[in-house]
Amino acid sequence: MSKLSQDKGNNVYIGIDPGWQDTAIVGICGDRVVSENIHMKAVTDQILGMADIRVILWDYHDKINRALEKVDTRFSPDNDLCFGIEQPMGARFGNGAKVEWSFATILLVLGRVYIPEVKLCVFTPPQIKKFVTGKGNAKKELIIKEVYKKWGFETDNHNTADAYAVARLVQHEVENDN
Repeated sequence: MSKLSQDKGNNVYIGIDPGWQDTAIVGICGDRVVSENIHMKAVTDQILGMADIRVILWDYHDKINRALEKVDTRFSPDNDLCFGIEQPMGARFGNGAKVEWSFATILLVLGRVYIPEVKLCVFTPPQIKKFVTGKGNAKKELIIKEVYKKWGFETDNHNTADAYAVARLVQHEVENDN
């Protein structure tokens, strides 16, 4: 793992909220914030069997890779990257399993493109909620409001708010670790 910059203004904190239909990626460096959303809903409505799932996961892999490149290239190549990702919890069947597959696909992309040159943190939804609101069981609407109240980042998309919160949590972890 690369040594993170002692000048904390040089670190880029990237938060990822994986989802089967919608995934959000937010990058923060100083006062700059960039975000990308990946929408897969039209594709997921057409799932017929395992062959289709493999095709969809490959498409998702490509979209994640392109979205990460868009976020990454909007910052200086001299910046150190610090990734955070929300770990899915819950059902292992149906949509819960699909979210697990999206999480695994994101880890695959990060592993092939970025790791071991970056810091990677994985957080559970209760950890993220507690960091933002003080309660580990907060509702999505409260996350959106608290993200705006704490950091002035406005969005009406709960995935984007979660990804932003993950990026801020990575920043908190990195800055309190050094």
